[in-house]
Amino acid sequence: MLQFKNLSIKNKLILIIVLTTTLVLLLASGAFVVNDLITFRRNMVNDLWMLADLVGANAAAPLMFDDTETAQQNIAALKTNKKIILTYILTKDQSFVDYLRTDKDTKQFISHEKVLKLFSQNLNKNFHFGENYVGVYVPIYLSSNHIGGVYLQSDLSELDKRLVWARNATIAILGVSITFSLLLAWGFQKIITTPLYSLVNTMHQVSKQKIYSMRETRTSTDEIGDLIDGFNEMLTEIEIRDKDLSQANQEIGILNERLKADNLRLGAELDIARQLQQMVLPRPQELQKIKGLEIIGFMQPAEEIGGDYYDVLQYKDRILLAIGDVTGHGLESGILMLMVQTAVRTLLLNEVTELTTFLTILNRAIYQNARRMDTDKSLTLCLLDYQQGRVQLTGQHEEILIVRKDSTVERLNTSPLGFMAIGLKLDITRFIKQAEVELQVGDGIVLYTDGITEAESPEEEFYGIEKLCEIVSKHWSQSALEIQQAVVVDVQRHLGVQNKNLDDITLVVFKRIEE
Repeated sequence: MLQFKNLSIKNKLILIIVLTTTLVLLLASGAFVVNDLITFRRNMVNDLWMLADLVGANAAAPLMFDDTETAQQNIAALKTNKKIILTYILTKDQSFVDYLRTDKDTKQFISHEKVLKLFSQNLNKNFHFGENYVGVYVPIYLSSNHIGGVYLQSDLSELDKRLVWARNATIAILGVSITFSLLLAWGFQKIITTPLYSLVNTMHQVSKQKIYSMRETRTSTDEIGDLIDGFNEMLTEIEIRDKDLSQANQEIGILNERLKADNLRLGAELDIARQLQQMVLPRPQELQKIKGLEIIGFMQPAEEIGGDYYDVLQYKDRILLAIGDVTGHGLESGILMLMVQTAVRTLLLNEVTELTTFLTILNRAIYQNARRMDTDKSLTLCLLDYQQGRVQLTGQHEEILIVRKDSTVERLNTSPLGFMAIGLKLDITRFIKQAEVELQVGDGIVLYTDGITEAESPEEEFYGIEKLCEIVSKHWSQSALEIQQAVVVDVQRHLGVQNKNLDDITLVVFKRIEE
């Protein structure tokens, strides 16, 4: 069946026509042969019955008077009939006279005992077929009295000849018919295949040359004609869309050129913004000048421009530390971070040092700028005011880690110290609270953003605050720089081979030292 599916339409049509013709002829020939054989067999039996009736009529008187000589003379005339191989004239219970052809195989002769057994109980005409013969029985009556019967047996040579003739005739008819059907199929299949091959050829040309203006000519009103019309309509649609697509590609090309220029400009602007962000971060040499404290800061943005913020500012004998996390990251978050840095420095330079007032004014400025920018960005922000070992804290951010000289880590929750985010609400004064922490020599504080605690491993596990506390405690006896490096290395290890965080990472470590 699979091989038939893979044939060409031309060969399929020829094969279908030839197979159909052959099958119909075989069925018709078979029916004709069967009918002829049945008729021939019936005629054979009728002819034998007629001959048996004639013999029986002539044998009635000899059989009545027990005249075997006359009866034998009657059946001697059957010797001229080459088909008759056996004749019995029977009484009711035995053979009266018989005739056997001596040139026939005696194996096919039936005995008179068997004939009597077969037909003695049936006083009507009867017949039976053997392997190579046919036998008929006709009862003999005299004055309505059953006195015996005649049995004739004929060979089937005529039937064999009939079968041979039927076979040869069937083969001859099949041969001639298949030849004519092949010729007719070869001629008529072109009516179907010619337009189809033409359509396929046009399809290949359109596919290779992309000439959608080509059309196929319809030559008939049948389904193939409908197929050609559909193909032409499809080409028309493709031609229209190809023109539209070509025009769209030209417009896209123009837009791409503009986008390249815009991307170059935007890339330059982003580069400038990134440089500005890096420029306003505390420089190591600035931090080294601060007496009594060892401070180190680290920030790694998830993109070119991050949304994390930290700053260390010195004003007279006070040190102001700030850490925040703008929602999201990218250009908008980076700009908001720069606004916060500028506002913090401006407030400090204007001697606004009271933390509640400081945070309130800062929130108003950020809120109004965010509304002007039409952005929903905001940030968590915590301020630490350090002076001679005492630290005042305000603002809500991540937990603050207070580390004692003996490496003990205390976690300070900043949630009660301020509103949930800066820039979301105009007035947050009533939400602002303060806390105070005393630091002895050797004590210190670790500030961080959630890019550290929420760093996710390939197994989708967070780094967590407990792991951060463990690493900080383990390395607290070392310098602030070594502590910061140990935390960053462990976070990178946790991230795994991807080595890329989805959020900005910021870490500030400072320790009180001898002045």
